[in-house]
Amino acid sequence: MVKIINNKITLTKGDSFSAELLLTRDGESYTPEADDEIRFAVSTTYVGQVGYELLLTKTVSHEDMMVSMTPEETDVLTYRTYVYDVQITHGDGTVDTVVCSTLTITGEAE
Repeated sequence: MVKIINNKITLTKGDSFSAELLLTRDGESYTPEADDEIRFAVSTTYVGQVGYELLLTKTVSHEDMMVSMTPEETDVLTYRTYVYDVQITHGDGTVDTVVCSTLTITGEAE
């Protein structure tokens, strides 16, 4: 099961995940430029906080703007709430974090 409400993702451990990114910059719809690098990252907590560990980083393709995780990638995540973000590194070196929220891994009935 996948549920996304206000950028908060809830996902069943071991399931696939795929979602299209709809980006905004300065309150306006944003279409990535050719030299933009877009990445999705999942960690245990925010950088600089106790217990921080980067668990997963995915590059997002400009062509389809999809973030995906395989069942194998979600299966190694334990039952808990993680943080994730989506960052754009622009060709001029500026960085915009366009989404920062939570990813909760849940179980299923046996």
